[in-house]
Order: sequence, then C-alpha cells, then structure tokens
Amino acid sequence: MSIEKKSNAFQGLTRREAIVEEPLGSSKFQKRPRVKDDRPRGIMIRLTPQQWIRVHELVLHENTNIQALGLYALSRIFTEKGLPEL
Repeated sequence: MSIEKKSNAFQGLTRREAIVEEPLGSSKFQKRPRVKDDRPRGIMIRLTPQQWIRVHELVLHENTNIQALGLYALSRIFTEKGLPEL
C-alpha cells in the first residue's frame, strides 16, 4: 500500500525562497538627493494647561503671537551663549 501525498492549494505559501541581498551600491539603496529649499520647519512643544494659559496671557499682553515670542526667546538664548541670533 503506497501513500500518495495530496496536493494542497496552500502548499506553495509555506515554502521559503532564498533571500537575495542586494549590495549597498545598488540603485535600491542609493540615497535620494537632498532638496535645498527655504521652506519653514516646524517645532512642537508640549505645555500643561497652566503653562499654556501663562504663555497665552503674555502673548496677549505683549500684543504678539507665540511664534514671535518663541523666536525672541531662542534668539536671546543664542546671544547669551555668544552665538549669532536667529
């Protein structure tokens, strides 16, 4: 009595194919050229509700916005460290 192996529709899914690694110089791994542009970049800070209220009150009192206030503060830190301001 011989045992015949039945073919299974899912049989090909379990076979592992040999992994072919491409060398680092191949086109798949080449670095994309960097785009030089002057688009603004974003910074996000997290504030507690109490911190946000204090910053918001300062912005209203100074008649400015949080963006300008942040740039002013960062520029001041740079100048205190002897670096050119932003």
